[in-house]
Amino acid sequence: MAFPPQLRHGDIALTRNPQSLGRIICAVQAFHDPDGQSKYSHSLIITDPTFFKTIEARNRIWHYDMEEYAGDDVLIARHESMSAEKHYQEGLVAISKHMGQRYPWYRIFFHLLGPGFSKWSFGYVVCSELVAKYLCGCGIFSRWKGYNPGHLENIFRNYPGWTVWEGKWPEG
Repeated sequence: MAFPPQLRHGDIALTRNPQSLGRIICAVQAFHDPDGQSKYSHSLIITDPTFFKTIEARNRIWHYDMEEYAGDDVLIARHESMSAEKHYQEGLVAISKHMGQRYPWYRIFFHLLGPGFSKWSFGYVVCSELVAKYLCGCGIFSRWKGYNPGHLENIFRNYPGWTVWEGKWPEG
């Protein structure tokens, strides 16, 4: 399939941070993953497909620009029910209280300890939990705590209802 696809608001993207933190996240995810592999270390929600705007958890949970991923490996996932505007808006409502929150760096430590520990959220979300909480609001997921980008990748690739595109994000 052509990459990138014709994006829609509500599409999910997974990216890989090639720096030390991204490599550590992938290594920990691979350790806990049934297939022992992990390619992506960051996840985000596409909110404006025309201008490639996103909501993601970086230093703060806020609006960012997909063009910053030019040349990077990206996976785009779309659930079949996301064609409905209602689901998209309900997803945004579910994550609205997190907008502007600082990234909870201490929570990465809980994710390193394993899935049981990563469920201690204290009201804060990491990037993949932000996406999972959004998908809960859309009625696609039933829980959001404890997800990492590797979990999301496995769901997008292996569960029914998902269409996946993968490739390098275009430059310029």
